[in-house]
Amino acid sequence: MYLASGLRRRSLGPAFRRLGWTLLIGLLVAGGWYARNYYLYGTVSGLFVLAEENPTPLGEQLKTILEIPWLSGIHVIFREQLWTGNSSFFGIARIYYQLGYALFGLAAAGMVVFFAAGPSRSRTVFAGSPLKRNAPVPEAAPLAGSVPGYGAAAVVCFFFVLGMLYQIHQTYVATGQVVTGGWYLYAVVIPELLLLDKGLGTLAGGGRGRVLVPSVLVAGACGVNFLGYFCKAVPYYTGFRIPRFNPKHLFEVYSWEGFLQVTENLALNKPPGVTPACVGAVIGAYVAVLLAVLVLWALSGRGYRARESPGA
Repeated sequence: MYLASGLRRRSLGPAFRRLGWTLLIGLLVAGGWYARNYYLYGTVSGLFVLAEENPTPLGEQLKTILEIPWLSGIHVIFREQLWTGNSSFFGIARIYYQLGYALFGLAAAGMVVFFAAGPSRSRTVFAGSPLKRNAPVPEAAPLAGSVPGYGAAAVVCFFFVLGMLYQIHQTYVATGQVVTGGWYLYAVVIPELLLLDKGLGTLAGGGRGRVLVPSVLVAGACGVNFLGYFCKAVPYYTGFRIPRFNPKHLFEVYSWEGFLQVTENLALNKPPGVTPACVGAVIGAYVAVLLAVLVLWALSGRGYRARESPGA
């Protein structure tokens, strides 16, 4: 992105300096960790499956690239990012994954439209200092409208996924199996959410459609968390074997008698301080947080719509 900006402005010197500083900072942050991995395991990645006395020659590793079912690996990455149930690896209903894939696909299409529009649609981010009197107030959302900014976020996500594909390849070389974890993408969840919001917002257009997009993302995230924890994980780990969970089961599990059994079972074999009452309080606090997020977001959305309305 630095070089593209430098070419557009016909000034490569500052672009190379910024690029150099970025690479230097990245080396200072991660270089010691990579050096440690190589010293201890003989591999820069530090993957335990590669720490062996007779590593596979590079030529043999390259041959396996065409053998790996990449589409299956990519599907695992995105499916487990949406939801995976701890060490049991159970999932929620298929429809929710399909809706998630649709959102990812629509957001990707929206980002293509956004980038295709070029710099003419971009504007300076945080233009004007808030320290100056009567200066425009910067928007709360970072990177708003900035083509280079969103490009940088896309590059970060792309290289992170590329690193996960490298993990798939190296693990396949060592074990012959496709192994990865979609939860690793949580490390780049902030730029990923920015891209989702911008891509879907580009397709939705302005006005209410633009306000609706983040509301759908917030409600969807809270809904998946509720379904995953309270309709899948909690019943599973407290002895309720319910293959196909439906609203009727929700009332059964979280009736007064069912909730007492849930808290008692979760408190089994725990330290003395983890009592059923403590477990119940934690569950109640988690539900309260989800509800608070939804309420606060609804209030903030209403305030935003009021500011954007002509009569505001």
